[in-house]
Amino acid sequence: MGKKSKHITFVESLLKDNEEIIHAHECANDNAFGAVAITNYRCIFGSNTFFTGETIEEVEINKIQAVEIGSISFTENVLTIYIKNSHQTFKLRHGSPETLSNTRKILLQKMEEIKETNTNEATPENYLGYSIADEIVKIAELKEKGHLTDTEFELLKSKIINQ
Repeated sequence: MGKKSKHITFVESLLKDNEEIIHAHECANDNAFGAVAITNYRCIFGSNTFFTGETIEEVEINKIQAVEIGSISFTENVLTIYIKNSHQTFKLRHGSPETLSNTRKILLQKMEEIKETNTNEATPENYLGYSIADEIVKIAELKEKGHLTDTEFELLKSKIINQ
């Protein structure tokens, strides 16, 4: 096995406890050449060069909505990662469509694993005995009794829904 690139070594330095790299390769994002790593929790792009300094982009896998591959030019392809409930995208560029296709495949597998894990785990509704609807009913009662203003009610309702 050959020597690891400085970009992959840099991405490895960004790992948290209990996090391991499943797949990694060199690529570029919009700003720099570096490496991408898919871990058991995140997709991380990292670069640390003399000219551009540190560049770090990351997204938790459970926050990924979709992953798509496209071509920018004859020699450059892009993997676009769409973030849930956001207009943000995370773009990785590489010359090889096969490399990006493999990265996409692994990301989709991890997304499915996380989805299945979350589906099988106890949710607040069945573990704690309450639901989002129950919480909204409670704050609606507080509003009706005059304990919350309309603005406070809407703010609390938004927080409950977005948890």
